[in-house]
Amino acid sequence: MPVPNTEARSLLQVARRNGDNLETVRASITITAAQLAELRLWSAREPWLAERIRNLIHFRRQVLREFNRLVEKTSTESAA
Repeated sequence: MPVPNTEARSLLQVARRNGDNLETVRASITITAAQLAELRLWSAREPWLAERIRNLIHFRRQVLREFNRLVEKTSTESAA
């Protein structure tokens, strides 16, 4: 399974290399309320998948948190 820190770092590197908007990258990492509701419904319908779905949600949240931390860190460093 991928590591959230590594995933976030890779996404930031690709975004910067391609000139992508950081908000677009954040949006691709974020799980919207509608998506979350659908994932919860799916978990309820397929209990054998529930743990995997919870892990996916947790992973995406960790990636987003780390991505935001890296963006903040690099912004602070470039401003100094």
